[in-house]
Amino acid sequence: MSSLEFASRYDGIMRQPLLQAVYEGSGFFNTGWWGGGARDQVTACAALVDRLADAIPRDVTRIVDIGCGFGATTRMLRRRFPRAKVVGANISLGQVARAGGNGFTVMDAARTALASSSAEAIVSVEAAFHFDRRQDFFTEARRVLAPGGVLVLSDILFDDVAAIGEWMVPPANLIGLDAYRELLRQTGFVDVVIEDATSDCWLAYCASLGRAARGRETDRSIVERLAHSCVSHYLLVRARVPEAKPVVRVRVPAARGTLVTRSLVFLLHEWARRFAEAEHVMPFPKEQGFRGTELQNGDVFARAVIACALADANEACAGSLTPLIARDVNLLAARVRHGVAGGWSYFPDLIELPPDADDLAQLMLLFAKCGRRDLIATLCERPLAVLLRDCAHDDGSFETWIVPAEGGEEEALQRDWIARAWGGGPDPEVVANLLFALHTVDAERFADTIARGAAWLRSVQESDGSWPSSWYHGPYYGTYVALRLLATRNDARHAVRRGARFLSRALDTISDPLSAALAILGLHAAGTTKKRALAFLRTCQHGDGGFDAVPWIRMPLGRPTGHIHQVITYASRTITTAFVLQAALAAGTEE
Repeated sequence: MSSLEFASRYDGIMRQPLLQAVYEGSGFFNTGWWGGGARDQVTACAALVDRLADAIPRDVTRIVDIGCGFGATTRMLRRRFPRAKVVGANISLGQVARAGGNGFTVMDAARTALASSSAEAIVSVEAAFHFDRRQDFFTEARRVLAPGGVLVLSDILFDDVAAIGEWMVPPANLIGLDAYRELLRQTGFVDVVIEDATSDCWLAYCASLGRAARGRETDRSIVERLAHSCVSHYLLVRARVPEAKPVVRVRVPAARGTLVTRSLVFLLHEWARRFAEAEHVMPFPKEQGFRGTELQNGDVFARAVIACALADANEACAGSLTPLIARDVNLLAARVRHGVAGGWSYFPDLIELPPDADDLAQLMLLFAKCGRRDLIATLCERPLAVLLRDCAHDDGSFETWIVPAEGGEEEALQRDWIARAWGGGPDPEVVANLLFALHTVDAERFADTIARGAAWLRSVQESDGSWPSSWYHGPYYGTYVALRLLATRNDARHAVRRGARFLSRALDTISDPLSAALAILGLHAAGTTKKRALAFLRTCQHGDGGFDAVPWIRMPLGRPTGHIHQVITYASRTITTAFVLQAALAAGTEE
């Protein structure tokens, strides 16, 4: 059957009254995912696309939607990945014309006009089984995807096509689940993940159609036959093109010792994996009032911390880490929020969570370390101005959340969630981090802001010499960042001595590598060292050069009410190793 004839017949199916009523002119035409409790077909369709999009890295810039239909999936992907160019492709001229607008094109999925390695993600929703040979589509997808690119699709395996016809599912595509998985591997894909969603997608869809067809006996009998006689599996599939492994020659002076070298090797392996281990994934259910995708991924802050550690090691490595760090700098710059304040948020795609001063500080420090003053000027000035104008307090402190006094619907939503969940008020470790970033970027320009903020920090020092942290486990991170700032000031010597004494005493009892690394960094900032702590770190190091994932970030839920009913914890081997690397570099010669 020619592609034109197929397109014409398929367009006719999409115009059937029952299906038009079910899809409500939404532009969707898929079974949907009903496992999340969707109440209607359109909601289920959107949920399916969200499920597939969850498998796409957030930093992609080029996505192709194969079999885009009327364009609803393509438009959802554009909203989900606003920084990416998303192209919708379909064999049907009529469907492409109805999709409308730029970025839609007529294209054969097995013979696209796309350049090799030109896409970072290919999405296909319930289309691959229609193609003459599914294998040809996989081969073409493998060609078009860049190294590390992902193929994400929903697909259907059929036992029998009598109920729908061979024109709908060509005989070459009648394969079993094992053969399907092997087909992807033979084509050159790796990390193949296949989820059987037959109940949540196909059977639930047929049940919904059956309800919609009540009173239409012909339609109802067709639906019942489809549900039970032809489909063996409805699949959600993710596969990846192997990465092009970078060759990095790292030259570390022998005097730096094995702690630095092995930590760095671990971080380089994680860099090649896009720091997947450091990603923080949390559910934000719609039942609790959140609007976006239920599972949110956060790695902006973590990756900025890791990149800062690599930047600290770059000099010892004769600049050989520069291209690696540059990739992450560009990636993080692209994650900037596009609201009134700009800036960065811990969960970039969670609209209810405002941009924050901690992320801003860490990005400013990274940009400064890498000599990217241009990014500070273009990306950091706006959120910084909002923070210091609208979120500052008379005592020299300021809010963690960067929300302008005047804004639109998004900012009003964020203020509501601050009152409901996130909590307000200054957080010492965030104030310290931001003030140190200001000192690093332009100490003279921000002298008054830094002086007043430093005075506030001294006022909240604990009686034992430590500083409290709202968002981090234990006293060591907060004490480290406070000392790092206050050590730059002549009027804070007493507070620095008290903080250093606290850390020096604590190192005798600390039993985890993250706390030890943070204590070493704090002591280094205060102008002292305790090198025997490095011996403890060497005993903690694993064979791969990394360290245990130790609880670092804490997200207390219920702050606005004063009743913390849950604390969400984040820990990462990569983060622990990054701080150990910085501590070992700061301490100098180990052996």
